[in-house]
Amino acid sequence: MAAESPNSKQYTPSEKIEADEEADGEFSVNFPPPSTPEQDVDTSAFDQDNENDDDDDDEYGNFMIQPSSSTTSTSVHETESVKPDGTRVVRRETIDESGFVLDTEVREYPPAVDEEQPTTQETTPHPQEVKLHDEPEEKKDQNQDPVSSMDEEDEKGKNAAFPTTNFGEASSSSSASEALSSSKAEPDVDRNGTKEKLQQAKQDTICGLPKPLFWKVFVCIVLLLVIVAAIIGAIVANLDSEPTTTSENNENPKPPTQAPTAEPGTTSPTGPTMRPTPSPPPTRMIPEGMRTLASILMPSVDDLDAVSIFEPFYRALEWLHEDDVSGISITEDSAVLQERFAAATLYFSTNGKGWINKNNWLSANSICDWSGLDCDDTGSVTKLVFNANNLQGSIPEELGRLTQLQLLNLKQNSLTGSLPSTIGFFTNLQKLDVYSNDLVGAIPSEIGNLSDLIEMILWQNRISDAIPSEMGRLGQLTNMDFAENALEGTLPTELGGMTSLGQMYLDNNRLEGPLPSELGRLQNLAGIYARNNLLSGIVPSELGNCASLTDVTLNSNEFSGGFENLFCSRNMIQFYADCGGDNGLECSCCTHCCSDDPPGCFEPVDQIAPTASPSMAPTSNRLSTFADLLIPPADIATVVTNTSLPQHQALRWLNDRDYAADKPIVNDNELQERYALAVLYFSTNGEDWINQGSWLRPELSACSWRFVNCFGSRVQSIDLHDNNLEGSLPSELEKLFDLVSLSITANPFLVSSIPTQLGELSFLTNLELWSNNLSGQLPTELFGLTDLTALNLGDNRLTGSIPTNVFELTNLRSLDLGRNGLSGDIPPQIGYLPLLGSLSLHDNNIVGSLPTDLARLTRLGTLQLYNNYLSATIPPEIAYMTSLASLQLQDNELTGTLPSQIMTLPFIKYLRLSSNKLQGSLLSEIGSLRQLGYLNLQQNDFTGSIPSEIGQLTQLTTLSLAFTQLSGIVPSEMETMPVLKTLFLHGTNITGGLENIFCERALSFLYADCRGTTPQISCTCCNFCCNPDGFNCVNRF
Repeated sequence: MAAESPNSKQYTPSEKIEADEEADGEFSVNFPPPSTPEQDVDTSAFDQDNENDDDDDDEYGNFMIQPSSSTTSTSVHETESVKPDGTRVVRRETIDESGFVLDTEVREYPPAVDEEQPTTQETTPHPQEVKLHDEPEEKKDQNQDPVSSMDEEDEKGKNAAFPTTNFGEASSSSSASEALSSSKAEPDVDRNGTKEKLQQAKQDTICGLPKPLFWKVFVCIVLLLVIVAAIIGAIVANLDSEPTTTSENNENPKPPTQAPTAEPGTTSPTGPTMRPTPSPPPTRMIPEGMRTLASILMPSVDDLDAVSIFEPFYRALEWLHEDDVSGISITEDSAVLQERFAAATLYFSTNGKGWINKNNWLSANSICDWSGLDCDDTGSVTKLVFNANNLQGSIPEELGRLTQLQLLNLKQNSLTGSLPSTIGFFTNLQKLDVYSNDLVGAIPSEIGNLSDLIEMILWQNRISDAIPSEMGRLGQLTNMDFAENALEGTLPTELGGMTSLGQMYLDNNRLEGPLPSELGRLQNLAGIYARNNLLSGIVPSELGNCASLTDVTLNSNEFSGGFENLFCSRNMIQFYADCGGDNGLECSCCTHCCSDDPPGCFEPVDQIAPTASPSMAPTSNRLSTFADLLIPPADIATVVTNTSLPQHQALRWLNDRDYAADKPIVNDNELQERYALAVLYFSTNGEDWINQGSWLRPELSACSWRFVNCFGSRVQSIDLHDNNLEGSLPSELEKLFDLVSLSITANPFLVSSIPTQLGELSFLTNLELWSNNLSGQLPTELFGLTDLTALNLGDNRLTGSIPTNVFELTNLRSLDLGRNGLSGDIPPQIGYLPLLGSLSLHDNNIVGSLPTDLARLTRLGTLQLYNNYLSATIPPEIAYMTSLASLQLQDNELTGTLPSQIMTLPFIKYLRLSSNKLQGSLLSEIGSLRQLGYLNLQQNDFTGSIPSEIGQLTQLTTLSLAFTQLSGIVPSEMETMPVLKTLFLHGTNITGGLENIFCERALSFLYADCRGTTPQISCTCCNFCCNPDGFNCVNRF
């Protein structure tokens, strides 16, 4: 409740009725004129008290009413009464010529010590006094809201028109006034005090209104403004948070067939929907067809109206109903419907709009055509591969509807949340890889339902809680990689049921307790890696029964006892334990002894494990057999005799360590793949890799080697990012016949050329060799890989021209050859890549003009050709590239004017044409680029003035017009650019002042020619002021 003004006038209930009715113009009950002559009253004592008091209470707490300034002739009447205790009560009233009481003052004076007690008749209070002192209705009104109080008082005023209700109160008030007028007044009243009161009354008005009325109007206006501001704030907040629910594929967006609905309290595309108070929120207008979809796809949702429109599954339902025009059957048994719903939910749950590769997603095409998805002959999704695709968000439960899924690869993304329990529906899943995300929570117990699971990789997440005992039901699992998480608790004894397990990675967790003896049942276990945990107790002797165990890392734990009776009777390849320092465990066969003092792990000089020496000349017929099967006949003699070659070392590894003496040599895919991977290892100095994982472990399938991914038993992808590879890429990679993805990136010591034999990998869809030190020319053979969707060879030292057979890459979505030394023209054949969405040829030595055939790339979203030697003009055909969102042509030698066709690009957000030789004026059509967020036209020869239409770029955050020939003043319309943060105007002929345009808000960077004694621009808020030539800029703050 708003505080009342100190000078607000207080009425008795009857007086209030009269005042309100008089204001309403209905009727008024006036006090009669005083029946006694006016008397002079000395008011000096009261005036002195008023000066001393800041509020309207006297020293005894009695509320004093200030007179109204609207009277012209007043009289003062004073009465006196005595209370039973002898207290003298003096009442003073100021009455206007109509008899209306303008002011009432009541003061009490304690009795004198020798004063006699008054009689009962003398102490009888005046009827009006009783009303003022009790005033129960008035106190009630003071606790009410101002608006509601005024409504109630207006109602009482209306009721006063009827004599049978409240009119009696008005009559009694008139009688009270007559009685007051006839009362005996004190003889010492001074008329001068009345004049002072009149002067005071004139001061009690604001804007010509009495203060009580003014403050009531003021409170109402303030409350109204607060309500309006709250409504506007809610509308703006909901507009900012409303997500896009329309199709987000690479096609031009189409309007929805029906206006999207909005949750109460949010903003829909058609306008805000306010949530009424205190009524319940209105029912959302959800189309009946969407409700039908929900009943089929989400039967567990009882009330679709209560679901937030931001829920991924709700957005997927909305997309199916409004945008999906694939013509699928809307039935409960429709597997296509279920899979499209699951995939769409994944898209919305992981910010599909920000994916690197999202080709065909949410399009009307078959789901089998969506990037990252593969299907079997029946059209069911069997593979979902989205490694390093910028997925952000959580894995939705609805993904479990892809019941035929065999491969789920979501590694190297930014996934959060936990693994959904619906993962248990993937009964056909063979590989689960979520390596390097930010997943939390527990491993769902439903994981035990995946009876066909072969590999489970949870490496580098934040998964916690204990390993579920249901893992013991995974009898086909060969590779279990749970390293670098937050797992805790003890290892379940049920793990002994994973009889096919070959590798168990548990490094860097919080596991505690002893190793279960049941692990001794794992006859295929070749490696157990459990360093840096809280494991304790004695290592069970049953581990000695694991006949295949050759790799053990148990250091940085709390084990006791020794290892002499466990592994020292066999030839261990790798054995790490806490056997270093003064208090180390006994282990005479450990390959590395670790300790805290001194810190680290050290290889005992007398316990170095024997390794195959490449200097050993081949002497066995088996080695010749390997050579005949794996080496081209023309090279056999060289490879067999030159022991320094990686191929020779790979042959020696196969002969001496990988194939046991009694193992038959069969020329199958497994042999070819193991040889190719071994050559890659030796060619790139695998011993110095940052992370070797389990490479070249003889007892392990190549699918269990880290960074190698398989589908079934065939190698399908290799990812060796930033792993210190040093040397060259071998041509033997061609033997990985089923390879789909090859990613060897960010290894600066990887030199030589790209082997032409990579062109034999006909199933390859992703080839990434960026940020290495590769040289030579681009092999034309690479451009015959018709299944390739992404080719990234950027940031190397490649030379030569771009092969003209690039048009053969008809499935290519992304081509990055930037940051090399390529030369020649841009081949027009690039324009015949119908699915191309991103083209990067920047930072090369490319010459010539922009081929008009590039206009055929209607799906191209990003075009980066900057820092080359391109010349001629920007072709007007650029208008046909309607999907273009980022155009970067800076640092070239382009000439001519800025084509108006650029202004027709509907989705352009980033436009950089700086450092060219463009000329002419800036077109007024520039205001049509409503989505533009970055515009850099500096260092060109543009003339004329800045068009006022530039103020229509409400999404623009950065604008640079520096070092051009632009002149005139900055248009005032630029003041309406709400998100502009960076502005460069230096080195131009622009004049005038910027204070009224930009100085009312804070720009992060504002450069202008405002330096010197006579600057051409006046700008007190510029961060940097430069000389008229645009140089020697000085930071002013």
